[in-house]
Amino acid sequence: MEQAINAYRKITVTPEFRELERQRSYARHNEAAALRHAREQGETAKAHSVARNALAEGASVDFVQKITGLDMETIKGLGTQ
Repeated sequence: MEQAINAYRKITVTPEFRELERQRSYARHNEAAALRHAREQGETAKAHSVARNALAEGASVDFVQKITGLDMETIKGLGTQ
């Protein structure tokens, strides 16, 4: 068991191993950030769609703001499109 532990320690202290681990960590971080961004973009697009539909049905800007959480400027811009 001690030999296995020593071999593991020897491998993990090499600059090459540390660099690979750094790159893996960076890649995982970038992937998570990309997924988070995509989800946020999807949620924003959905809110815009709901707002456009509600405005087309005659809902007030205040009501649309309440149900979507979008800011008034964005909603007013959607109403003119």
